[in-house]
Amino acid sequence: DFEGKSGKKVKVAWNGGYILNPELVGKLGIDENFIGSPLGLLINESQIKSPPLFNKVALLIDKQGHAHIDHVNLQAGLTIIFPDDSVLLLSSKQRNKILKNEASFFDLFSKKEYSIKGFIAYRFVGNKIIEKIEEQENLCILPIGITLCVPRGSQWDNYSAGDEVTFSIPSLEEYVESVEAGPLLVKNGRQAINMEKEGWTTDFSSATQAARLDYINMRGPKLGVGITSSGEIIIVAINGRIRESVGATHDELANILIDEGCMEAMGFDPGGSVTLLVDGKQLNISPYNPNYEDNIYSLDPTPRKVGSAVFVLKDEKD
Repeated sequence: DFEGKSGKKVKVAWNGGYILNPELVGKLGIDENFIGSPLGLLINESQIKSPPLFNKVALLIDKQGHAHIDHVNLQAGLTIIFPDDSVLLLSSKQRNKILKNEASFFDLFSKKEYSIKGFIAYRFVGNKIIEKIEEQENLCILPIGITLCVPRGSQWDNYSAGDEVTFSIPSLEEYVESVEAGPLLVKNGRQAINMEKEGWTTDFSSATQAARLDYINMRGPKLGVGITSSGEIIIVAINGRIRESVGATHDELANILIDEGCMEAMGFDPGGSVTLLVDGKQLNISPYNPNYEDNIYSLDPTPRKVGSAVFVLKDEKD
């Protein structure tokens, strides 16, 4: 689909970060409008399509085309530019707390509930207002996008569900593409998995990604991406949940990437989402293959839908 719409050819592609799928929306008991909500940072062509929500790790591509792996978060605040070009600056002091007569915002390191008497709240999915809450004593933070609270009667209370905003985060201004996933696997050539620091063990994360056991070191399909000291990118996909392979743990995946010479490395959405394609051919086998019992030794890869993906384009000179 991408090649057909863009006219560009893809050399390598793999599945990206986490989304709120229909199963999780049902489990959380929230509106189906939230299906497909990105659960972390997405940058495309220098535009932040979804801000970070925890302190998880992202693959970041700078303006020179160099790849980086680092934690991304909103601890220093963010700027919101509304459709009428109004600009709202939010500092770290306005994060995860209600302030008298001031706007504030909430990522997923926040509490679950706040009193918002005298305020209006906006829930975001990516960079779109998905819900406006006007008449409610208590605000329940959902495990999806950021939530913004503004004083009633302020210049910020006249927007509606469906409006799209532009996010600006100073620490991310140098990057043109990014996908948040995780966990961080390798830092400075050594294993560096820290689920608590990244927010995987919080209640909000446990309600979404961790409900799929991603924060536990269990074996299953895995996909990891690493960067060597020379800047080379290495992608490793591991089959799992099939008769021929139980898969790998995060620890094992980290060690494989270290053995391949990676100085930095991270995981992408594991499990059935794991997909690695080279020159249009899928190399891994999905555990969702409907013909598994027919012939386990010559399986169709059977790709499944994913919420986001990374495409490495072929050089036009090739």
